[in-house]
Amino acid sequence: MRLKVILAAHYLPERATVTKPTGQKEYTLTSEIRFYGDNAPEKVTADKNIRFLVSGDGAVNIISADKELAWNVHADELRDFLERAYLDLEDDEPGGLA
Repeated sequence: MRLKVILAAHYLPERATVTKPTGQKEYTLTSEIRFYGDNAPEKVTADKNIRFLVSGDGAVNIISADKELAWNVHADELRDFLERAYLDLEDDEPGGLA
């Protein structure tokens, strides 16, 4: 089963398939872009407040990491993501989440 989950971009996993909340065009969300040429690959890395949306035709949009996006995710992948997020939160909290 596929689900549509709306979250700010900074919460979403790297390379998540997303759309704008009311849109249908799919993008890949990423925090880095690599350019390949005759020299070594060049990498552009976004700062913590920026993310890149890469469309299927290779167009790149720069967005705020706070922008809400719709993550089109399989239920099992969402469960795994939430479990990892819970464990990360538990590790960050003094004394756990008790």
